[in-house]
Parts: sequence; structure tokens; C-alpha cells
Amino acid sequence: MDFYRSIFYRKSREMFERTFKIIFLGDRGVGKTTLLYRISPAAVEPEYIPFLKAKILERDFRLSKYVFKLLFWDIEPTSNREALSKIFADADAIVTLFDVCDLKTLEVAEKQCNLIRFVRKPSRWLVGNKIDLVERRCVWESEAIKCAERLNANYMEISAKMGNNVEKFLVSLLKNLLRARLEELEVTLKV
Repeated sequence: MDFYRSIFYRKSREMFERTFKIIFLGDRGVGKTTLLYRISPAAVEPEYIPFLKAKILERDFRLSKYVFKLLFWDIEPTSNREALSKIFADADAIVTLFDVCDLKTLEVAEKQCNLIRFVRKPSRWLVGNKIDLVERRCVWESEAIKCAERLNANYMEISAKMGNNVEKFLVSLLKNLLRARLEELEVTLKV
């Protein structure tokens, strides 16, 4: 039981809680804010923090008998390495979105991922958005997967507007975060 208490805060007899910080990156217009609204309950508005140039949204997420708090940060594009290092210091995941209908946004996503290589150990994701616009698509899945492999990132395609694969993405992201946390604890416990 002590092992589980070290991973999660015990909320009740059946539920544990852990907070994860997830940062969204991507060029303007790729759908980061739309994804935030899709993730959040209808009544919840992301909080805007002007000096950080970020929108922040909380969501409680239930997986089996556990409840997790996910903090989503929608960061405005910036190349200031010092500002990024402070924001990313305690990130658990970095999700970089691009528009599958605009090759330039994939190039921007790749540059942003390379810019944040200095960040310690977060789970990295490359997410292709707007898969509902099939006739306008110009970035094919195989091309994006190769890019994700170069960036050492997981890959998934979604439609934030229509909701396609959004829940699947959240579950995959959370499972990945939990797996990474358990691996981190195993290393710590061996010492």
C-alpha cells in the first residue's frame, strides 16, 4: 500500500489522485484552443494568464477506479528559450499539434519540438489535427509518423472539431504518463 501512496494522493477508499501538467504547442490555427474546448466540459472556460501568454484548463479524468487531474497549458508560439525552460520545467507531457491540411504547420511543429529538446523527461506527442477535412489533406499519416520517430514522440491523429479520436488520445496520453511515472519510481526505489 505504501507503494501506491507514493504514486498517488489517496482521495478515498477507492480513488487516488495525481496531477499531470500537459503543454500544447503548435502554430496558430492548428486547433489547440478547439482541442481545449473539446476536452473541457461545456461550462468551463480556459483561464488566460497574460504574462505567461498561456491558456490553462483543468480536467478531472477517470481511468478505472482512479481520478487524475490534468492541467492543459496552451502556450502561444515563442522562441524565447529562457521563458520556455521555466514553463516546461515541471511538464509531464508536451503535445505538439499540426494541421494535416497544411504542411507548413508540420514544419513549425518539428522546429518547436527541436527547440524544447533541453526539457528533461516529459512524454512527447505529435498530433495531427483536422482529419475530418479529408479532401484538403496534404500531410499523410506515414509522413507524420516518420517525423514523430525522428522527434522521439508518440503519434496520433484527431479531429478536435468533430471529436474523432480525442478521448482515445487522452486515454493513450494518460496511460503513457502513468507508465513513465511507474518507471521513474522503479528507478528511485532501486537506489
